[in-house]
Amino acid sequence: MTKELGKRIRTERIDKKMTQEELAELADISVTHISALERGVKNANLSTFVAIANALQVSADTLLIDVIPYSISGVTNELLHELKR
Repeated sequence: MTKELGKRIRTERIDKKMTQEELAELADISVTHISALERGVKNANLSTFVAIANALQVSADTLLIDVIPYSISGVTNELLHELKR
């Protein structure tokens, strides 16, 4: 789960044209911590996870959709899976 969540954070950050430094400042955590999270070396605790989601202006489900099989609702991931076929 750690690597998948890190990839999702990185993808959202890049989609928003944000640097690790900018995300770290908005989330009030260190750049080193952001880097470790994105690489899947560290797990985010709940408060860090919420701070990152808020800084990226995304819901928790957005960050977890590829990580947890049935975030948002089971239907969403099933539909995405079918659309990718």
